Amino acid sequence: MVERERPLRAAVLSYRFPWPGYTGDRLRAAIWIEALAAVAEVSLIAPAGRVPAGSGASHIVVPARAGSAAAAVSRAAITSLPWHTVVAGRYDWKETLSRAGHFDLAVVILSRLHPWVSESLRATLRVLDAIDSSSRGMAERARAGGLMTRRFWSSEAEKALRLERDLHAWYDRLVVVSELESSIFGAETAVVSSGAIVDVEYSGQRDFDFGFWGRLAYFANSKAVKMLLDEVWPAIRSARPAARLLIAGADAPRAILRRDGRNGITVVSPMNGQSLVRRVRVALFPVRFGTGQANKVLEAAASGCAIIASPEMLRAVPAMQSVAWSAASSPEMAAKAVALIDDPETAREMAVRLREIVRVHYSREQTLDQLRALAGFETVRR
Repeated sequence: MVERERPLRAAVLSYRFPWPGYTGDRLRAAIWIEALAAVAEVSLIAPAGRVPAGSGASHIVVPARAGSAAAAVSRAAITSLPWHTVVAGRYDWKETLSRAGHFDLAVVILSRLHPWVSESLRATLRVLDAIDSSSRGMAERARAGGLMTRRFWSSEAEKALRLERDLHAWYDRLVVVSELESSIFGAETAVVSSGAIVDVEYSGQRDFDFGFWGRLAYFANSKAVKMLLDEVWPAIRSARPAARLLIAGADAPRAILRRDGRNGITVVSPMNGQSLVRRVRVALFPVRFGTGQANKVLEAAASGCAIIASPEMLRAVPAMQSVAWSAASSPEMAAKAVALIDDPETAREMAVRLREIVRVHYSREQTLDQLRALAGFETVRR
C-alpha cells in the first residue's frame, strides 16, 4: 500500500453545480466526488450552490463576471469554437483556478469546459470526462433537421469534432460512458459507465403501468414525451382504458403539465429522488436522439422495471439488448406495451433479468472503483 505524508488534493471542475443531479453531467460530477472523497481531499470548483452534507467535498465557488459572457461569445466566434461551449465561458475560471493552487488530480467535466480552464489548470494528473461526444449528438440533430437547422448543426458538429480530437494533447486521461463514444476520441479513451445504485429489491405496489422520466425540458426528452403522449399513449388507452402513465422529471413545460390528471396520466415535476420509479411496472423510452449512456435506462432496470425503448436508447447498454424490448416506431411500442402489461409474468421475468444485468455490469460500486483506478488511486489509502 502507498502511504502519503500529506493528503492528496483532488479537484472536480463543473460549469454546472452538481446537485440536484437531474442531468448527466451533474450526476457524473457528483459520482466523481463520491469516488475521490474516499482517497483524497476533494474540492468542487463550480458555480454557487449548496453542497450536501456528507458529500466529502469543499466548494470553491466560480463567480460569474461582468463581461465574461460577451468575451466568451467573441472568443467562440474568432476561434471557431462550437457555440455550446459559451455557456461554460461566462464564469471567471482563470482567477478562481489561480487562487485554488496546485492539485494532485483535476477532473474536468465535459469537453465544453475545456477551452476555459485548460490553460489555467495546475494539476499533476489531468482528466477530462467528456461523458459523451457532442459532435455525435450534433450530427444526429443535423440529419434529423430541416434545411436551415441541418446546416447549423452540421457546422457545430465539425467544430465540436475538432475540439474533441484535440483533447488528448491536454489531458493525461480521457473518459466516456460507452464504447460508442470512445471511437470519436481515440483508442486510448477509457470507458466507465455512470452505473446505477442497486438497492434492496422493492416489494411495494407498482401503481403505474407505464412510466417515462428525465429532464423534461431537454429537447430529446421533450420530443420523446410528445411522441409518447400523442401517438403511443392513445393507442395503449384505446386497447386498455384503465392503464396509468407516469411522466416525471425536472423542468416540465406547460404543455406537459396540462396533461396531469387526464386520460390516466400523472405528471410529477420535479421528481425528488428515485423512489417514484419503483412504482412503475414498464418503462417506455421512445427517445430518438442522444449520445452517451441513458441513465434513465439503468435507473429503470435497477428499480425493477421492465423496459421497452427505442433502439437509440439501448445501443450504449449492450448487456441489456437481448432482454429489454426494442421498438422502432410508435405503433410497435404501443403494441409491445399492451402485450407486456397483459403478460405480467413475462414483465416480471424481464425486470428480474435486467436488474441482475445492472448488478453485474453497471453497478455504481463498480463505477466508483473504476474511476478511482483511472485516477491512479487503486492502491492508495488515507
